Amino acid sequence: GGTYWLEYRLVGPGTGLAVAGPVSGAFPLAQRRVVFGPVPRGFWNDLAAYGPYRVRVIDAAGRRRSPWITFTVE
Repeated sequence: GGTYWLEYRLVGPGTGLAVAGPVSGAFPLAQRRVVFGPVPRGFWNDLAAYGPYRVRVIDAAGRRRSPWITFTVE
């Protein structure tokens, strides 16, 4: 039980949002499976400009963390 957390980091090449420094944060996941979307094409185009991204899952107690997964949007 408990809420899991999705931690994220924007690790882009220093353009757009990343110029100000790394962007990171976390948000709670109330379910084990989360679906985002559908989203407009422009949203994905914006994401492509700021990647790559890193995400991992943290357990409710904050003791266990998954390995980081890095991905890009093209």
